[in-house]
Amino acid sequence: MLEEYVCISKDRACQLDLHIKCALEKFTQLNKIYILYTYSNPFFKQGYEKLINKNYPKIEWILESNFKNNLIDIVKNKIRGKYFLFLCDDHYFIDTFKDEELDTIFSNDDVHSVSIRLSETMTINSVTRHFMGTPNFTCKDKELLIWDWSKNNRRFDWGYPMAVGGTIFRKKDILSYLNKFEYKNSGQLEVKMNHNRMNYRYLMASFNKCCMVDLPFNNIIKEMHNPHGNIAVDFLNKEFLNGKTINTGTIYNIDTKDSFMTYDIKIIWDRDMTTL
Repeated sequence: MLEEYVCISKDRACQLDLHIKCALEKFTQLNKIYILYTYSNPFFKQGYEKLINKNYPKIEWILESNFKNNLIDIVKNKIRGKYFLFLCDDHYFIDTFKDEELDTIFSNDDVHSVSIRLSETMTINSVTRHFMGTPNFTCKDKELLIWDWSKNNRRFDWGYPMAVGGTIFRKKDILSYLNKFEYKNSGQLEVKMNHNRMNYRYLMASFNKCCMVDLPFNNIIKEMHNPHGNIAVDFLNKEFLNGKTINTGTIYNIDTKDSFMTYDIKIIWDRDMTTL
């Protein structure tokens, strides 16, 4: 079972509020979210103070002091299960998944990781927007896909088993990575992980549906150049402090037929329902 996970956040209380609402609605087996957060100035600190005061259930707040040390401590000393899921504040659950199948899937030592994002309908790469097709599945049914990721383009989603967001790992596997490398944020960690894949585990699996989307309203980690929207983080924090929150329909209305990212973001606001 997977009943808890880690979510990281910086300067984005508004997006994190949306993340929490989606998780509580769609991640039905949820027991705990460990939120590792930080802020760059008092303005963004106010956003987190307001969010924490909402007293959402099943949340444990950890203020970042040293990203690597904090993350290792959470995984080693707080995560009680056998599996690890790591998300960021711009990842949002849109569907449930059968985590009771994880024991069966991971009983195969060749399985590297399990995606909660990929389905057989996805033929467009999320980041580059290039056509990627689908792999030759070694297992394919309505609820499970298994494929050899090593035989796919390493830059495309079907050949990328180390995505920080939306990928489930064995806890014992991920701990070795967290200890091994130097990194100061999730972007740096993913780069290190991606360049040191577990090549001996050549299979990847998914539940054959998109359970989570990445909706990058903006970019916080400046050294990462992934595509993203252009809604200013300052604007979102100001709206949040002024009493607005993002309605979950902003996420649930996304068409994931081809991919699981979108940058043409139309926000539905709660309170006055203003659409941007």
